[in-house]
Amino acid sequence: MVSIDMAGHGQSGHRSREVPYAKLFDIEDAVAVVNALGWKEFAVIGHSMGGINAVYLAGLYPERVKHVVAIETIAPLYYPDDVLTLGILQSFKERGEYSKRDPNVSTKKVFATLEEAAEIRSTGTHPLGLSPSRLLVKRGVKPVSAADGKIVGYEWSSDSRVRSLANPFMTPKELVMNIVSRIQCPVLNIMADHDIPQTFTPLPIQKAFRGHLYLQRVKGSTSHHLHMEEPFAAVVADMMADFWARVADGSLPPSQVTPVSKL
Repeated sequence: MVSIDMAGHGQSGHRSREVPYAKLFDIEDAVAVVNALGWKEFAVIGHSMGGINAVYLAGLYPERVKHVVAIETIAPLYYPDDVLTLGILQSFKERGEYSKRDPNVSTKKVFATLEEAAEIRSTGTHPLGLSPSRLLVKRGVKPVSAADGKIVGYEWSSDSRVRSLANPFMTPKELVMNIVSRIQCPVLNIMADHDIPQTFTPLPIQKAFRGHLYLQRVKGSTSHHLHMEEPFAAVVADMMADFWARVADGSLPPSQVTPVSKL
């Protein structure tokens, strides 16, 4: 198994100032990795945006992707035409303003300790426990040094442009539906038990999978990071293991277009 920090995240490098962050570029990077490893066929696991990228991979390379697990995918799979147009204009504006900033001056918050960073992360947009927050911090921060080289704190290593700048390459509905319709492998989507709209629950999207989509909801968990939170991490692991076993022995039941509690 190989785990990838996509560009601009974790311990991976940032894209150049001239290149925006877009899902299609992330997918291109992932394909470059599996090609470098010499894998002709592979399976994909992704969380949140990574889950959407996993589905794109399965549709763009149906002859190579054998099965997919997508956990808590909550971002839009595609955008209306008016949003696409405004997104392009907003991206041009924001990228122009960003280009005037000094690349050597960081505006990120500096945390005095790793524990402070974990505590702040645990109360973010998608709150999670302190223990899994520490895991995210361990891989997601870098030390900040004073002029004498002494470490004075820590800041997030991710590229602030990932979240702060509009994406000029948002995907239109027709393209996405065509990509999804090309999928030939089983796709397991594991969801928490909350009211946040999920990417694959709308019926038109489910139908585009043509019987390859399996939906499971983890009762009792409201965490976007349920795969990192006990006791639900074990539940997610069991769901994945059961899915893989059924894929391997050919015992997957017919897919449903409404969420099911068990495979």
